[in-house]
Amino acid sequence: MGTWTTKAILFSALTFTFLMSTNIFPYHIEARNSDGTAKVTIEDDFDRFRQFNTDITVWVNEAKKFPDNLNKNITRINRPLYLAISALASRINHIIKHFPDLQTGMTRKLSIELTFHSMLFLNYLSLIAIIFLYHAMLKYYFDESISIIAALMLALSSMVVRRSMLSSPEIMGLLVTLLILYLYDRYMLKPEHPTWLNILGFALIVGFLFLIKAHYHVLIAILLWSLYSRRWRVFWGILIVHFVPLLLWIAWLKSSQINYYNHEAESYRQIVWVRDYISTGRLLDVLPDAMQYASVVLQKVIIVFTPQTLFLAIWAYATRGRLNQRGRYAIIIYITGLVIFLTLLKRAPDYLVFDLYIFIYPLVAIALVNFKDWLNQASRLTQKINLTLIVFVYLVTETLFSWYLVFNS
Repeated sequence: MGTWTTKAILFSALTFTFLMSTNIFPYHIEARNSDGTAKVTIEDDFDRFRQFNTDITVWVNEAKKFPDNLNKNITRINRPLYLAISALASRINHIIKHFPDLQTGMTRKLSIELTFHSMLFLNYLSLIAIIFLYHAMLKYYFDESISIIAALMLALSSMVVRRSMLSSPEIMGLLVTLLILYLYDRYMLKPEHPTWLNILGFALIVGFLFLIKAHYHVLIAILLWSLYSRRWRVFWGILIVHFVPLLLWIAWLKSSQINYYNHEAESYRQIVWVRDYISTGRLLDVLPDAMQYASVVLQKVIIVFTPQTLFLAIWAYATRGRLNQRGRYAIIIYITGLVIFLTLLKRAPDYLVFDLYIFIYPLVAIALVNFKDWLNQASRLTQKINLTLIVFVYLVTETLFSWYLVFNS
């Protein structure tokens, strides 16, 4: 398949996802509780989106006011780059405030909705970068057929549609993960002995990207891999230096007399619950509770992925020749890092295992390619019909299961 044909197919899939996520294709989805009251309603109205995820209003309002509200109110300033980037897409409020006569209730509502949809467009731009980077990386590791199938599945994934329709940082977080993996492979893995300049530069970039979305599961996996491969300089360099951008940000806040407020740590005691246990003399409870949380994480990871995804992934994983031993170890170590991270968070909703899709889809693609090989004895038309049915049933089942989790979890 030609390069331009591949790009056209991927871009068309992304455009469809964007249209779905912005509700340009109007649709109404509603789930009700046992007493008949609405549990979740999604339609083409910003106010309705708050029923789906209350964080949306928070992010939109903070993006509108960033950085003006830093000195006034408590804000989630543990993700400053996400707010700053989102603020670039929400200049409409700064234009309207110069025209007092226009600041009616309708104008304020319009300002919020335009900000919201501009942030959705920003998600779309991020998604373009994600899919094409993803395709290029998979083409390097596998081949064109596997890369195009996996990239298309990610572009059309119901999870991507759901996260794209929200003004939340998960889409950018997925880009952060892919960028870190790409840079790690190029500058940390390829050289037999990475230089200190490469290590420090990589660690600083990781810390900078974490100011958009701190996907520590990928960092934990990298550190585990460094331990496994006995690359001690890489381990200690990344572990220590990646904190520098965060410390500089906190130092600037302190110098500006702004209190650093981490919503997740303050409200849910994420990560810091271990410190809480130790400070209250519950040191012996840390390990049993961590093991209990880890089991919950594993259960939710299994629930999030559709049965046929697990079947295809396991079947592909067991297939020889397409995934070498190094690749198998890498996936195991990454999932281990994810479980450790979510255990420290004491949370494992479906959007926090979002990144696992970038590892699952290549395995599914390998399985589908093997299905094609298995069907080679049939006519070419029969092959195409069967593969089309397999992919269609797969995506429909994944979508239905994904929305079921939204309405029933």
